[in-house]
Amino acid sequence: MGCNHVKVPGGGFAIVCGRGRPTPRCRWCVSRPGKFQCDWKIGPGKTCDKHICPEHAQEVAPNKHLCPEHQKAYAAWLTDRQPKEAP
Repeated sequence: MGCNHVKVPGGGFAIVCGRGRPTPRCRWCVSRPGKFQCDWKIGPGKTCDKHICPEHAQEVAPNKHLCPEHQKAYAAWLTDRQPKEAP
């Protein structure tokens, strides 16, 4: 039996159990299903894989999504790749 933690109105949480595997939840809001997994590379052949809902995911390429943590790293990476202005 799988169980999910869900947010309820008023700021509380409830545990809902049923048959089958629990639906992965977004790491940032917990209340929404984690429809995507973060595709940021963290090592050879490995990606972050944290579950993220569409609201917290940033699609940076077709079918490539980043979690809020790695969205910041991606922004820094883009900045570093910008051509430097000549003095």
